[in-house]
Amino acid sequence: MLQYFPREPTYPIVAKSVADIRAANTSHKKLGAIGFCWGAPSVLYLGSENAPKESQVDAVAFAHPSVIEASDFEQVKVPGLYMCCEVDKQFPKEKQEAAKLVAEKSAEEHDVFSKFVYFPRVTHGWSIKGDSENAYTAKAMRHAAAEAISFFGLELSTSS
Repeated sequence: MLQYFPREPTYPIVAKSVADIRAANTSHKKLGAIGFCWGAPSVLYLGSENAPKESQVDAVAFAHPSVIEASDFEQVKVPGLYMCCEVDKQFPKEKQEAAKLVAEKSAEEHDVFSKFVYFPRVTHGWSIKGDSENAYTAKAMRHAAAEAISFFGLELSTSS
């Protein structure tokens, strides 16, 4: 999978994008990032101590990630929402559990909020390219959107 979606070459690209957004929108104090599938490593990077200061975001989220490992959560120092699904070859249950342990430890060390949300009966990709004709999947898609909206609304408010 890494040969198709290499992680590290994307980091300077996303870092520059965040820096450009911050420079163009100086009135906005906080910025969040959400990644789907192979976008997940980039948002974890942007929420980590490894990203350049001007490119760090204030909250991160992902749904149905690919090409991530539990160790990717070690340096995350901002609040995180991590949406996982039941049927996922890219991020199977064992990897989800390992990631959750590391994320919770990192969140405690940095005193930030961290939340894993599990979506049963849906498959990888459900949140943005799920079968909206399937009533259950469509409901899961709406719930994922509501989770993300609520999370960023709370974490990026000026009072948080």
